Amino acid sequence: MAEDPRKIMEMSDDELRFWTLSGNAGTYVFEMGQTEMHMRCSLRMVEASKETAAANRELVQATNSLIGANRGLVEQTKNLVKATWGVVTITFLTQIALIYLTVTRK
Repeated sequence: MAEDPRKIMEMSDDELRFWTLSGNAGTYVFEMGQTEMHMRCSLRMVEASKETAAANRELVQATNSLIGANRGLVEQTKNLVKATWGVVTITFLTQIALIYLTVTRK
């Protein structure tokens, strides 16, 4: 009762399950059906793993892009802090000059 392997591989999942269950445990039909179901499961897992790996690569690229953007934002913030301290220093010196001029003119 050996079936052509191509015929077994062409069966849909439901057909294969029915065909497998139609044989007693340990028979050719049961063993070949189980083997084919395991192979299909393995092939689907391989495809899912490939898709997961591709998604992970995209996620890593997106994360690296965000890291680069955050580094740029940190650098711009540092520059803003320096500029703010420059304004504070100029304001402070201006206030000292105004106080000095006010005190010395009277």
